[in-house]
Amino acid sequence: MALLAFATFALVPLGVAAKAEKPHVLFILADDYGWGNLGVHRREGVAAVSGRASPEELQGKAEVHTPHIDALIDAGVLLDRHYAYKICSPSRSSIQSGRLAVHVNSVNSPVTSQNYEDPVSGYAGIPRNMTGIAEKLRDAGYRTHRDAGMATPEHSPRGRGYETWYGYYQHANDYWHKSKLGTGEVDACLNHMKDLSMHNATYCGPVRDAISLSAACEMDEESDPGCYEEHLFKERVLEIIQNHNVTSPLFLFYSFHLVHTPLQIPKAWLSKIDEVVKAAGGKAFDDQNRRLYSAMVLYMDAAVGAAVEALKQKNMYDNTLIIFTSDNGGPIYEPGSASNYPLRGSKTNDWEGGIRTNAFVSGGFVPVHRRGQKFEGIINVADWYGTLTELAGVDMRDLKAEAANVWLKEKGLPLLHPVDSVPQWQNIINDQNGRKDAMHLSSQALFMWPYKLVTGKQPLTAWLGPLYPNCSTVKSRAKLQGPQPPAPDSIFGQFTPWSGTGQEVAQQTWSFDCEAGCLMNVRDDPTEHKDLAKDPKYAAILTQMQETPGERRYVFLEGICEETLKKMNQELFTPDRGIDRVEACDVAIEQDRTFGPFVDVEGFYSPNPKSKDLAQNFEDQMLSATLHALNESELKSFFVASLKKEVVTRQSVVLREKQGISKPEWCCLFLGVICAATVTIAESGSVGLSGAASRSFWCGVCFCVTSLLLAGLDFVLKAKLGKGPKLNALETNLYNALPVALLALVFGSFLPTPVPPSWMARFGSPLTDLSVFLKVFSVNAPAYLWVVGSGVCAMVFNLFVTFMVVKLSPATSSFAGNFNKSMSIALSLFLLEGHRPTDARGIIKLCAVFGNIAAFYVYNVLRKKRQQK
Repeated sequence: MALLAFATFALVPLGVAAKAEKPHVLFILADDYGWGNLGVHRREGVAAVSGRASPEELQGKAEVHTPHIDALIDAGVLLDRHYAYKICSPSRSSIQSGRLAVHVNSVNSPVTSQNYEDPVSGYAGIPRNMTGIAEKLRDAGYRTHRDAGMATPEHSPRGRGYETWYGYYQHANDYWHKSKLGTGEVDACLNHMKDLSMHNATYCGPVRDAISLSAACEMDEESDPGCYEEHLFKERVLEIIQNHNVTSPLFLFYSFHLVHTPLQIPKAWLSKIDEVVKAAGGKAFDDQNRRLYSAMVLYMDAAVGAAVEALKQKNMYDNTLIIFTSDNGGPIYEPGSASNYPLRGSKTNDWEGGIRTNAFVSGGFVPVHRRGQKFEGIINVADWYGTLTELAGVDMRDLKAEAANVWLKEKGLPLLHPVDSVPQWQNIINDQNGRKDAMHLSSQALFMWPYKLVTGKQPLTAWLGPLYPNCSTVKSRAKLQGPQPPAPDSIFGQFTPWSGTGQEVAQQTWSFDCEAGCLMNVRDDPTEHKDLAKDPKYAAILTQMQETPGERRYVFLEGICEETLKKMNQELFTPDRGIDRVEACDVAIEQDRTFGPFVDVEGFYSPNPKSKDLAQNFEDQMLSATLHALNESELKSFFVASLKKEVVTRQSVVLREKQGISKPEWCCLFLGVICAATVTIAESGSVGLSGAASRSFWCGVCFCVTSLLLAGLDFVLKAKLGKGPKLNALETNLYNALPVALLALVFGSFLPTPVPPSWMARFGSPLTDLSVFLKVFSVNAPAYLWVVGSGVCAMVFNLFVTFMVVKLSPATSSFAGNFNKSMSIALSLFLLEGHRPTDARGIIKLCAVFGNIAAFYVYNVLRKKRQQK
């Protein structure tokens, strides 16, 4: 998460003179890109079944449209066995440092983390003293840019060797508002900070121009609204290429935010993907998230095409090496909405769907004889470090890390691992596998071609169909049957599980336990359907793979393979990266409330060209004081506990509905209905509903019908179209109370008292005779004022009841909402009729109203107690 910034290029050439044979490098990194969301994979999947493709497979092919990326693959080499880590920040750390993720960074730490005792590795991201790929390429005369972390200037892109940069530090932000995304995390700054920064030869600090930070263009119909984050990134890539001096080699690291959540895309691209699917003979999308993800992939493909076209226009393409990969497999949890079809698994696990990524090399630098081919050799994402340093003619050895290890050893701190990277260019062009040794994938997984060992619990273990997500996915999530993101909420760096029991967590996250180990032959069984760990037929073959003198081989037998993985895990790089620090918030507040380096930053930031006014200074001081107070140990513990309780409450909302209704609760519901019916019957005056008194009864009937229509409209807008007003509990009930006042005004005209009976007959069509209408209004002004007052009182009472509902039950269920409506009906009718408490019908109605309230109260108490159990 600390390594997700966008990279541009360097402005000042350093080091040795550039040589003509050194290629320009365009490194494109997609975020959370699913295997099944690449056009070539869909094309190959349909071709493989030779005309026997199912309607779902054909629909899936129609929905995935990546013409520019497909063309690059056809003109380059598809890397069929390219592996990364199972989550984003470790993979990005591997690319930049040349280490396997297990040897540099295997966690997504908050970017505001700091361990005061470790000034080298006590932060998020790559340790301070590791040499980045951009530093190596600068020594070879390249013009560079990239991302690397945040805590110190050394962690920033500038400190890692990139001369210009434009991007963000978190693992995600809002594409429109550029703010910290609400992804279930609460950081030390209470998610108050923006996240969009830049640096170049003359400026270093937050992006300050109003257009880039604005979200005003979110509703624009144009295809490329100027404030969309990916548009800003694309424009800078094109600017860099157009302004580059071709006498120096260029290293351009283009790191997309796409297709990571939130699923946000300009409106025009939704129309474009719909048109593309229709033109390909497909049906309309039946899932909104799948539609959004497909549109985002389409946008990314167009941006890649624009960058390639710019290289051609600059006459750079023929000497350019284009590298494309994703940082991990696609996330199949909602709302990640990727498809890894037909692979097993997802981002966050060690199955092929989580670590085998879309990847290829292309461009004019690729030898002609290899173009249009597929490379089956094993590549780790860390290997690009060694590959690029080899092409640039520099040594990949990290002397800076070796020097730091001397000091770290004296202090008893974790030592920095040497570079693991395997140069792969000769392997790719000669079609030979360069990784024949075991490859440490994670603390739970080991790879040695063609076998892969997976141990322990693996979340999001599933095989997806050709169309995913779909309607069943939405229903499954609603029933708390997954797919839920496996990473729990993080509050000030403290994790909060989705549920209280391991069984519920496993169910919600589709978890599968491999225990000591699942053994897969991914060459013969790429979708990992068959576990070989306990198959006796493979015992002799596996025995031959035992470790022998002079060779590193591993036995994939149950117990022995686990021991091998344990030995490799002894080399895991797991420094104490510290906790969320409020000091990061102080620096961010000074920089227009924008995240950035916060340790040893003197001289790093450029001066703010615009001074803050008194009001802004006051607001900033109040925010800083609040954050410092909440980060004090005692108050912080209380605050975290409160938020954790809220997280559990959120999860229990659906669980309540799922658990059904107990008999006592049914009795309360039945009593409430009887009370509401009693009010209506008492209002009518007689069961026969004759005469003017029945009009109040029809008032209630019409209100019920109106409420049902509003509820139906609300359901269609939100559940089916994903649109409609975003209403909280109070707003929703006020929204439901408005018809009460409206109907009170309409039907109040028929009040039997105090309107004189002589006017009743003439009141049917008052607008046809203005003089009659005015006379009626003047005579009956008190009645109309009473009607208006009753409607207002109904709304006020409704809000009061809603407040009590929220107090009694943090999440108002559908039943509670219906009770609330029935109380509004009861009170409105009671006020409209105007009976005194001594009147028999008035007493009955009053008792029924309070009976309804009592039934509702007891119902919620019973539900709350049962949920607590």
